[in-house]
Amino acid sequence: SPALEVLDTIEIEPMMVEAARQFRPRVDKVYADPRSRIIIDDARAHFSKTRERYDLIVSEPSNPWVSGVAGLFTTEFYRHISAHLAADGHFVQWLHVYESSPEVTGSILRAFASVFPEYTAYAANQYDILLVARNDRRPPRIDAEALARLPGLGARLQEIGITSPAMLAAHAAGPGRAIQVLAQSFGTPPNSDFF
Repeated sequence: SPALEVLDTIEIEPMMVEAARQFRPRVDKVYADPRSRIIIDDARAHFSKTRERYDLIVSEPSNPWVSGVAGLFTTEFYRHISAHLAADGHFVQWLHVYESSPEVTGSILRAFASVFPEYTAYAANQYDILLVARNDRRPPRIDAEALARLPGLGARLQEIGITSPAMLAAHAAGPGRAIQVLAQSFGTPPNSDFF
C-alpha cells in the first residue's frame, strides 16, 4: 500500500527470518522496502517495551497448544495488544483450529471476545480462521473492492482463487455474537495467563 508508513515484523526466532528468505520473490518487500523493519524479539516483550500505537496488528503465532505459545492467545495478551492499537485500529488473530479441541478453541474465542467483543471470523481454509476486530468496539468491515484496487493485492488475491469481492465475502464465517454462543457452550473459561 502506498499509504503504509512503517511495517514492523516481530519474530522471536532469527532462523525464521533467514528461512523466510527462501520464499522470495513472494516476500521480497519485507526485506527490501525501506518502510519494513524486522525486530527479533518476543511479541509480549516487544509490546512491553514500546509505546508505539499501530493502526493494524496481525498476530500469527504458532499453534496455541505449542509450549510457550498459549500466552499469545490470552485475555491478558489481548488487553496488552489493545493498548498498542490506535483508537480505530484493527487487530487480526490467526487461529489454527486443526489438532485443537472445541474446548480450547472456545476458551481462546472467549478470551478474544472479552477484549474485542465486536469481531468477525473468516475462514482462511478448512483448518484456520481469522478473527478481525476494531479497537473502538465497532464491527469491522472489509471493503473488498477497495482491497482489490490496492497495487499488487488484486493479483495476489487472484493467485489464491479470490477473483471477485463476492468470493472474498464468502469467507466470512459470522459475527462474533453468533460465534460466542458456540464458544460458551463448551463451558471453558476464557484462556488466560492464570488458566
